[in-house]
Amino acid sequence: TPKEGEEGAGEGEAEPVDASTIFDTLDRDRDDLISMAEFEYFFETLELPLQKGALVALHAQLDVDGEGTVSLGEFEAGWEEVLDAVMEQALVAAGFSARQILLYGLALLAMVSLGAAFILVALSGWRRESLSAMVVESGLIAAVGGITARYREMSDAEKTAEELSRIVNDAVAGAEAASKPKQD
Repeated sequence: TPKEGEEGAGEGEAEPVDASTIFDTLDRDRDDLISMAEFEYFFETLELPLQKGALVALHAQLDVDGEGTVSLGEFEAGWEEVLDAVMEQALVAAGFSARQILLYGLALLAMVSLGAAFILVALSGWRRESLSAMVVESGLIAAVGGITARYREMSDAEKTAEELSRIVNDAVAGAEAASKPKQD
């Protein structure tokens, strides 16, 4: 970790975004609860215009006690759902359809399966040292290598996720700056 005065120390570093930081940013009136209006404002500020129905559904899903507001505990418990909604919106904004997302997921599953199969065959080949196991092992190596090379380049969705992270960090920093009292 850089010390004060060293390169990389100070304001230029973005802190990781977690549920409590986002909650503090969302809670504009500082009542330790997130209203639907505050929730809508946050998504509008990030330029992630979830459809009204999806936004209401997400807020309701987080509002476990049904009081119409979301507490920090509720927000932390539902943080993964918020991230999923944001990521889904980012993928849609990047031009990915649900079908494309499914296909990429299946391709990832296939790559992981091929990797696991490779390891199992390699272990089996070491025990038997048979020619057929070596041929299958070579085929799996070629398949995993080919698939990995094809998908290795960063996709637009990954670039969008990095951009989304930058926007969230900027929004959090701006909200923190706006909430601090000005000193004369």
